This record gives sequence, structure tokens and C-alpha cells, in this order.
Amino acid sequence: MWEELLALRLLHLGLAWSVVGDFNAMRSHEEKRNSRNEKVGERDMLEFDAFIHNMELVDISLVG
Repeated sequence: MWEELLALRLLHLGLAWSVVGDFNAMRSHEEKRNSRNEKVGERDMLEFDAFIHNMELVDISLVG
């Protein structure tokens, strides 16, 4: 999924992007500690973090 979204972004360089939603993915072990999903691996977290970086997104953390 991450590759497809990045490809879409590359097709529309120069345009503003807004990506909103729950991707059901985690960026770090801190998020993993609060999750019931014990199957999330290091590779999944690294891929999601790279996706956020490559898309030039800002992760707005939720509190509560």
C-alpha cells in the first residue's frame, strides 16, 4: 500500500496533499506498547516510518 500512495504523490508533484485517517500501522515501539496488536514487527514499523518521511507528512499524535 505504501508504494502505491507514494507513486500517486510522485504523479502530482507540486500539489498540496492531505492524508487523513487511521492506517492501522505504528511508527515506534512506544505506540506498540499501547496496542493490542502484538504481531506488528520491526520491519512494518520501519516501512511505515519511511512512508511518512518519503511523503513529507507530519504525524499529528493523538493524546487520550
